[in-house]
Amino acid sequence: MSPTKKEPNTSQVIDSNQGDIKIQKSVFISKSANQLIMDAINEPMPRKLVGDLIYEKEQTILFSSTNLGKSILATQIAVAVSSGNSLDLGNGLILENEVGAVNTLFFDFELSDRQFLKRIGKSTLPNNFYISKIQRGNVLKGNPKEIFQTLKSEAEGVKAKFIIVDNISKIGNKLEEGDNAIEFMSALWDLARHENYTILIIAHTPKRIRTEPITSDSISGSSKIGQLADSIIGINEFVSDKEGQVYIKQIKTRNDTIKYGRSNVICTNIAPDNNSFVKHQMFTLTSELNALKGNKGAQTETLYDKIYSFAAYRFYGTYDKASIEIGIPRSTLNQRVKSLQTMNQKEYKRIAKMSQKELSEEMIIYRREEEIDYDQVEMELKGT
Repeated sequence: MSPTKKEPNTSQVIDSNQGDIKIQKSVFISKSANQLIMDAINEPMPRKLVGDLIYEKEQTILFSSTNLGKSILATQIAVAVSSGNSLDLGNGLILENEVGAVNTLFFDFELSDRQFLKRIGKSTLPNNFYISKIQRGNVLKGNPKEIFQTLKSEAEGVKAKFIIVDNISKIGNKLEEGDNAIEFMSALWDLARHENYTILIIAHTPKRIRTEPITSDSISGSSKIGQLADSIIGINEFVSDKEGQVYIKQIKTRNDTIKYGRSNVICTNIAPDNNSFVKHQMFTLTSELNALKGNKGAQTETLYDKIYSFAAYRFYGTYDKASIEIGIPRSTLNQRVKSLQTMNQKEYKRIAKMSQKELSEEMIIYRREEEIDYDQVEMELKGT
């Protein structure tokens, strides 16, 4: 008897009842690391759909506590993507759309038609922006795979490649919990990877202290929801006497370094624009720590502070050295420089061209008496 020839990516399995050798196809695809690198080089680069927050053909989780504007942000995103526009959050912060116009389907399990109208105001919406609803109070019936197929079928009906689900806890069958979450999120993952869909899932947080930083652990339900997502965006309350102020934080991404993380969160006012479209409108970039300090933290983020911090960074050459010399934590210096670059290109370019003597004079002009936090400086340096 001649030996059985083994094919690549197969394994031999002996049938204990018959004694026969069967060939079983492997679930793995093995290749050399160099081949993997070559294959990756030949793949198209991931394209931004909403700046660094959402990439094409991925699934993203957007979460917050109640009444912090997650549905409002999702609607802004839907309008921008279906229009083929970048998301303009105001004050120079534009989240780039490299893909163009994409048919968008928004599964809305939250708002009535009248409530949606009130949020949109007098704005004209693109014809490829679709909204799908069920009667309020109802839920979709079936197991996670059946619910997934219902959503997919609806998207196929309008040729939508960008799907927004608001929100996972309202769909039905406790999809945010345990094995249901794994089954549902895995199906969405396959849809994004193999059928070129982009998916945004909105989730809640359980009751929590809003003055504490937000993490992926803040998402309500199974931890698998965050683990199976490509990207995670959180919204939390900006501590302030003014109503409608929040911050948006980038918590997870697979494509690049985190740009809007704890040292550089996007602080927004939620308010209607000139067309009565209720939107997030950025008023500053700052650290999460400052956002949670509220008005005290916000006061440290004046234009003068940003100019002084950038001049110090340029003068001393590194964030670490500047931090030691002027007593401002490295993370604060870093976020101030990023904020200046984003929000005031004219001042950023002016300082970038300065000589050492000019930088020294600039620091004298813009320095102000503020709380010097050498404890925080020392802590950051030890953590380097």
